[in-house]
Amino acid sequence: MPCRANSTMKPSITSNTVEEEFPTLPVSKQKQCTNLSRRSSVSSVSSQAMSVYTQEPEAKPWLMEVIEEAVCRRHTFCKCKKCSKRNTVLKKSKWNNLTKFPCNAATILYEQDIVKVIHMTSYGKRGEFRVFVFTQEEDGTEVQGWVHPDTLGGKKAVRAALEQKKIAEALKNLKKDFEAMRISPEPVQKHERCKPVARFVPEPVAPIHKYQFKEIVLARNGEDEDWYRAEVVSTNPLTLKRPEWQSGVVFDEANVKRHPTSNFVAVRALQVRTNEHPKSFVKNTLPKGTVVGVVQMNGHYARINSPECGWVQMRSSDALYAIEQNYEFKLVKQRFFLGGLPATANRTNITRALQQIDGVVLPSQIQFFRQGNNFCAYLYLMRSIHYKKVVHKTIEVNGQKNYL
Repeated sequence: MPCRANSTMKPSITSNTVEEEFPTLPVSKQKQCTNLSRRSSVSSVSSQAMSVYTQEPEAKPWLMEVIEEAVCRRHTFCKCKKCSKRNTVLKKSKWNNLTKFPCNAATILYEQDIVKVIHMTSYGKRGEFRVFVFTQEEDGTEVQGWVHPDTLGGKKAVRAALEQKKIAEALKNLKKDFEAMRISPEPVQKHERCKPVARFVPEPVAPIHKYQFKEIVLARNGEDEDWYRAEVVSTNPLTLKRPEWQSGVVFDEANVKRHPTSNFVAVRALQVRTNEHPKSFVKNTLPKGTVVGVVQMNGHYARINSPECGWVQMRSSDALYAIEQNYEFKLVKQRFFLGGLPATANRTNITRALQQIDGVVLPSQIQFFRQGNNFCAYLYLMRSIHYKKVVHKTIEVNGQKNYL
């Protein structure tokens, strides 16, 4: 009991020194969005905002920064009153010096100015270059003209920018073509597919002609007529001409056929000319190893039908330019060929003809033979050094001249 009395009579004392906790700030809970349209709009806006920060601006490599103060002259060779007094090529130091070399049409470009590179070309005969640029000042004034490439980082940097410009323009054109090829949105019926229409129409293929211009062919006037040689002067329509004709005649392909050829292999590069003359126009040069189809031989030159029509040199006085395709190499002694000899030619006549050229030269052996209707001979000399004395000279046997 005394304990209870003491407890009731003793008042409770609250101490003000007790430190209270710092009250937490109220947090308002966001209500859940139940409207679907609002949720989609919010997500689209947020995605657009994110794309603004993540999407990088389109690169334009042809826009370059001026790295040092430059003088932009409107013309490389200006004709204004100040520039008309001189007509010389300006080096970089003189080009960028308006004090000593003023110009009414010149403008100064400062560091960190952005210019659009248009073109670069040589300036003068010394090989220097100038770059044509375009820019726009803050007040809207357009500035265009030529500057030195060093003010833009050098020729390599300018070339790289121009190359990137070409690539960007090509990609832009491809993008336009791709957009143009897209099918316009139209309602598609069930079980029906849209087929894209080709935008580019291929060019008509030119007809391939059987014969070539200036080709030698065999022709006839009818089925029971004889074949004769003629030259193609037109492929559409097929027109042929002979030397004795004044003009060409149109032929049916049924009365025309290819001329037989003898195949030769070029042992060195062959120049194909328009005619037999050695100074005529050179159409093409056939590489070594090319097989040519010969239809006519005339001395050192031959007319060919393949791989193209024209004249080629087959041999010279001391060298071969082409040999027969089936030729078998054999060791042959040095000799001269005499063709078209008179029927009365003999060893004595040829020996006398050689001594008229050089009295020391004598034949060691002469081989006579017939080649078709021609009487020919192989001429061997006593000494090898004698060949150089009579080569490229004319020998006359019984009134008939031959070229050695």
